[in-house]
Amino acid sequence: MGIHKGGDTDCQVCEALDLPVAEIEIGGDDEWITVDDLGGRPLCHLQLVKGGKMIVTIEHLEQAQACREAIETFRVLFWGPVEVTEENLKKAQEAGLDLNWWIQHCVPEILEAYLAQRQPLFEAYLAQRRPLLEAYEAQIQPLWAAYEAEVRRLILTLLQGG
Repeated sequence: MGIHKGGDTDCQVCEALDLPVAEIEIGGDDEWITVDDLGGRPLCHLQLVKGGKMIVTIEHLEQAQACREAIETFRVLFWGPVEVTEENLKKAQEAGLDLNWWIQHCVPEILEAYLAQRQPLFEAYLAQRRPLLEAYEAQIQPLWAAYEAEVRRLILTLLQGG
């Protein structure tokens, strides 16, 4: 299985969906585009499939120069082309794949909107996290101080031959 190069080979996406070479549905039932309609931009890179859904393949990650560890994690987790769904995004996150990296390198057409809309979510997370960390630090401090005191006593005891 190859990757579209001007529409001369089948790609994993098209094979998996039994679509003709260089044709992927992007909207309604009658809306089709080809590599030529995109000025030669590979359809694989767009990751579009039937009904406007997205699919990701190992080839996409390789084209985006993902690290070997991420490609292997993806391969083990999904073993082939996978539709981008909430469930699959969660599986990817839980397996340690970096969705921020994926957006930046594989779906740059939504990057600006993603970053702008993610920012308030991240700020809300930080605002809720701050008091939890402060409470944790306040609770851990006496425990750490007691541990350090015991370590000092242990060192002195061992140095005194005990």
